[in-house]
Amino acid sequence: MAARRESTLAPLELVAAVARNGVIGRGGTLPWHLPDDLRHFKALTSGHTVIMGRKTFESIRRPLPNRRNIVVSRTLSEKPHPGVEIASSLAEAIGLAAASDATGPAMVVGGGELYAAAIPLARAMHLTELDEDVEGDAYFPEWDRSAWTVATEVRHQKDARHAMGFDFRTYVRENG
Repeated sequence: MAARRESTLAPLELVAAVARNGVIGRGGTLPWHLPDDLRHFKALTSGHTVIMGRKTFESIRRPLPNRRNIVVSRTLSEKPHPGVEIASSLAEAIGLAAASDATGPAMVVGGGELYAAAIPLARAMHLTELDEDVEGDAYFPEWDRSAWTVATEVRHQKDARHAMGFDFRTYVRENG
């Protein structure tokens, strides 16, 4: 049994929506409303463990339903909600995710600092890449695009419900 858990220890993937200038948030919220991106996020993460930073959790204000919610925080000592587990580091969160009977990858869903720590460990990134620059104060980290290949890409044009166009792209790590 231990060998099985070790072999599934690090299936880690990132999920983010990123403006053309790297913005992922403003004032603790998403600086855009893209209903199809929210639906895409739900489809990707439902049934999985989601790992998020404290600020991301505070912006959501509740555990995401149909997901195991792990919040990484150096300052929280008590669970902010009954449906949330606390980890003091990304490594601890990954260990908690691997110790469960859940199948599939754990998904890092924010914020910027956690994404930066997770990119070197991730096997895939599911990015919604927006066509426009957006004003904000939280950013997706710089990453080496040459280390990743686009596995899937779906275009979404600007329309009556979406103020800007975007692409859903799944990147997979080269040689890994």
